[in-house]
Amino acid sequence: MGKRKHAATEADYNAGNPAFDPEGRYLYFTSDRDYNMEFEAVEFDYIYVRAQKLFAASLRADVEPAVKLRSDEIAAPDGESKGKDDKGKDNKPAAIDYAGLIDRTVALNVGGGNYGGLLASAEGLYFQSAPSQGAPPELHLYKLDE
Repeated sequence: MGKRKHAATEADYNAGNPAFDPEGRYLYFTSDRDYNMEFEAVEFDYIYVRAQKLFAASLRADVEPAVKLRSDEIAAPDGESKGKDDKGKDNKPAAIDYAGLIDRTVALNVGGGNYGGLLASAEGLYFQSAPSQGAPPELHLYKLDE
């Protein structure tokens, strides 16, 4: 059977740096959609700075949005087969409800910036940020329960 492609983000915005939550709850990504306009004095024009934000899409309709998460304990969908990863932990395939996926996308509570290096964990999202292009990045953790 052939694989089908599904849109996970809106076509109107640049999106990248995808990271799937290991629990199968969220797809995290960066997207350029926070338009912080500033005046640029050399060319006398406006420029967009810190347009990139972090987003999380709930992969299933029964998963609460990442910014309102109360508990990260969820049951595996009935009938799912479980495997083991190389460390002996359960490795569940992610079930995705494609209908309404884009509508279940929320911005995480971080301001606009330069983000990358996304890595999802059970406790939240690790990401790098830099104050400007070319500056050394700093590592952060966005905790889901905060």
